[in-house]
Amino acid sequence: MSEYFVSQPFISIDSTPFFQLNKGLILKVEDHQSIGIDQVEEELKESESALECLRASLMEKEIELQNVTAENDMLKLEIKNRELERSKLNDEACALTEAAKATKKEARMKLGYLIEEADKSRRKAARIIKQIKVVERQQEPKHQKHT
Repeated sequence: MSEYFVSQPFISIDSTPFFQLNKGLILKVEDHQSIGIDQVEEELKESESALECLRASLMEKEIELQNVTAENDMLKLEIKNRELERSKLNDEACALTEAAKATKKEARMKLGYLIEEADKSRRKAARIIKQIKVVERQQEPKHQKHT
């Protein structure tokens, strides 16, 4: 049995607990070939128990990873929705700003027109007042002659 482990090339993945445990077991088997089968079977049972613990731990980690991944996906979706909403609000604000600018420009044009019309009316009123004064001056001597 030890010849099988010794003759196979060992894959060096020292960072995982499973392979470290396996390597340790291989070394123990080689060192204790003279020990009885009962002790080897006991160590095998301990190793299987340790392996089961590692598998259970791995399952817990996988479930935790799935939960974190699901939460991450939900958060990404929430961020995307907020960005879409923010973009929509920004577009609406830009549209309102443009509309306000157009309304302001139109109001200025109307105000300019009204000021121009008021100026024309004021000049016309001034001309009429002058004409009335001229007519009154012309009529004054006539009134003075009658009295």
